[in-house]
Amino acid sequence: MRDITESRDLAVLAAVIADEKKGRDVRVIDFEGKSALYDYVVIVSALSTRETKAIAREIDFVLKNFSTGRRIIQGMESGCWVLLDYGWIVVHVFAESDRAVLSKGLRPRNVSTSSNYRAFYNLEELWSDLPSVDLEGDPLAEELRREYLEFVRKDGSAESYSVSDTGASSVGDDEFEDGALFDEDDSDPQ
Repeated sequence: MRDITESRDLAVLAAVIADEKKGRDVRVIDFEGKSALYDYVVIVSALSTRETKAIAREIDFVLKNFSTGRRIIQGMESGCWVLLDYGWIVVHVFAESDRAVLSKGLRPRNVSTSSNYRAFYNLEELWSDLPSVDLEGDPLAEELRREYLEFVRKDGSAESYSVSDTGASSVGDDEFEDGALFDEDDSDPQ
């Protein structure tokens, strides 16, 4: 894949990867010029915690090669809500299994164990006044999708690598250090 350094490009690439990994309701929210913390937030849902982890692993596998900011991963252990922080972009991957309870306006018995944080916290509504990037028909999204699919065809995805293949910690659940801060060379947590 080509060198990607712009935060919008990274956010769109994360969204494309989530979509290709069967993520649902993929949204890219534009915070550029409105937040000192990040430029874009990507929000995606998956049908299960297994899919949540797979989407997060694949996004991390690809984006860690392009991000120069901090890299924090939280939530991989449970897979209910995985947060990937690449400095200027943040990715939230949510499991949907409690969606029926929340769609009826009921609060989960215990938010800390609920697997549907997306519906409970409703980040899209919280940030509804901010513009979104429409991926449908977006030339950048289509270009990055083609490049990502070529990359997967040629080099494989996160599932096709082991830690010994890459020297990186991005494949199995036990290789992720939940909440750990990694330096740029992706070595051990600091």
